[in-house]
Amino acid sequence: MNIRKKIAIAVSAALLVVVVAVSVSFASHGVELWSDTAAFTELGPGEEAAFPGFVSVTDAVDEVQYVLSYGSSGLNVEFGLRAGDGTEYTVSACGGGGSGIIGGVPSGEYELFVRHADTFPQDLTGAVAIILNGK
Repeated sequence: MNIRKKIAIAVSAALLVVVVAVSVSFASHGVELWSDTAAFTELGPGEEAAFPGFVSVTDAVDEVQYVLSYGSSGLNVEFGLRAGDGTEYTVSACGGGGSGIIGGVPSGEYELFVRHADTFPQDLTGAVAIILNGK
């Protein structure tokens, strides 16, 4: 394994710790029903990481929260949930991260995706957490 890959993995692991810590402190109006995190490394401009079968949203879910952290703060990122028919529930970020709610997600099975939405030739490494809150 080359040194660049080792560094990317180390940065991704550190960002994953940050995402988990922030997601634990993220205030919710309901009960946490489910949460999980995913790390992505070395995404080039226009590339995407996808995590099929990542989440199942049921009628009991009131809101889908996210926490995102990535190492290249000047890059634009798009991420969210994608249904089997290709419909995307997307959030855009710039500045190294963010947290909030992905609105309008109906019941169904979704894959999580993260897309390097910038043209600047710098790789993207980070982590995202999805938290389902409900009744």
